[in-house]
Parts: sequence; C-alpha cells; structure tokens
Amino acid sequence: MTEKKDKSGKVSNPKRYDGGGSASGGSPSSSRDKAAATDSNIEIVARQAARLRAMETGPMEILPHGSRLYFVDKGWETSIIESDPNARTVATLRALEEAFKDPEVGTIFVPKGALVTLAGVTRICRRYAASKVIYKEEEGKQSDA
Repeated sequence: MTEKKDKSGKVSNPKRYDGGGSASGGSPSSSRDKAAATDSNIEIVARQAARLRAMETGPMEILPHGSRLYFVDKGWETSIIESDPNARTVATLRALEEAFKDPEVGTIFVPKGALVTLAGVTRICRRYAASKVIYKEEEGKQSDA
C-alpha cells in the first residue's frame, strides 16, 4: 500500500475521515434538534424573565418558614408562569395544601379568581415547614415590557 503525502508533507490516509467538512452538511434531523434546543432555551429564559419581573414589580409578603408570596398583575408574566411545567397551579386552599406537602413543588401559581386568601396561605405556611415561592395573579393594569 502506498502512502500519499499532501503539500505539507503529512501522510494522509484516503480511507480515514477526520470529521471535517462544511457546516451545511448536517442532516435534517440535527437541524430540527438544534431548533428544538433553541426553542427550549428561549422558553427557559422567558420563564426566568417572567419570574424576575414578577418579583421586582409587585408587592411581596414574607410568610412563615421562609415562603414568599408575590402579587402579580395579570399580564405576560402570569401567562408564562402559569404555563411553566415546574410551577403548580392551584385554585383552592386544599390544592395549595397539597402543593405544600409535595417536596417536588417549589413554585406555586394562584390564578385570578382562585378561592385562596392571604389568611389561608399564611395558615398553610405555618402548618408546613416548607419554603415555597407563590405567585398570586391579581387584576391590574397590563404590564409592559
């Protein structure tokens, strides 16, 4: 078998592939995977931005055992927080209590019109020694961003 040398004098093996090539040579499935990963990253950033804006703009109550209750005006923030797969949406005090019992739940969303009061939230926080972040949607002016 004869060896081929390129201009720089290196020996090259024509049967061996070094992984070089153009960037556009990727398969269609890898393009879909990259697009899905980008969409996923955008969703993560959107959730983080919504939570941060909710924490910065609205009033907040510090509750027993380190839980925090943020009052958030109905707007883009609440729609993103509500659709967050890591947030539990509750509409009653019983559902809120179940969320406090679940150690996997760290974020709780209370939509406008839910049968959840500040007194009820405080009572549940006292009962369970778990620190949770609670966003309570309220009617207000549409937030801008």
